[in-house]
Amino acid sequence: METLSVQSTADRPEEEIARKLGPYHYLYTILEETPNGVVVIGLNHRIVHANPAARRFLDIPDKAFEGLTLQEVLGQNNRTLLNVILEAFAAPPGKFKKIRHEMEVTENGERSILDAVIVYPPASPDYYLLYLIDITQQKKLEGELRRRNAFFHNLIDSSVDGIIAADMKGNIMLFNKGAQELLGYDEQTSLQLHVTGLYREGALMN
Repeated sequence: METLSVQSTADRPEEEIARKLGPYHYLYTILEETPNGVVVIGLNHRIVHANPAARRFLDIPDKAFEGLTLQEVLGQNNRTLLNVILEAFAAPPGKFKKIRHEMEVTENGERSILDAVIVYPPASPDYYLLYLIDITQQKKLEGELRRRNAFFHNLIDSSVDGIIAADMKGNIMLFNKGAQELLGYDEQTSLQLHVTGLYREGALMN
């Protein structure tokens, strides 16, 4: 007599999810494949579900994730974010607003910066969502741009020549110290000028 091995749907979470979602199973696929982290959290602040990206960002093994508290997941380094969330839920009903906060995590020994967005969907009041978006490269680019801007600003400002720049409408955008000394303007006044105000009447005709 041939014996068939039957595995219950409880042991096959993918099939169980597919059965429950029916034609909307593609939404689960999108959730699991997105590069952004998505964490579903109960109102007791315990993790209900976390997609692979969230588990990777927060460096927690798959099987150990569900059931953990948000405090355990965020750790002491992100205590400020936890306090913001707890304060938001302590507010009167209907006053909850979307929260956006930066947080730092260590992934594979490297520091990453995440944009954490907390949303409380009114249609499903039994849980809230934590979205995690990796903005590490963006922050690096912003830092590099600030360094370059500071370098060029110091270079222009230290020049002995007068350097003035205006936009297409003639509004002054740059008026370095050399120009201020040559024309007798201070920094605050110079940036309120229009480029035509730098010329005396008839000066262009001479």
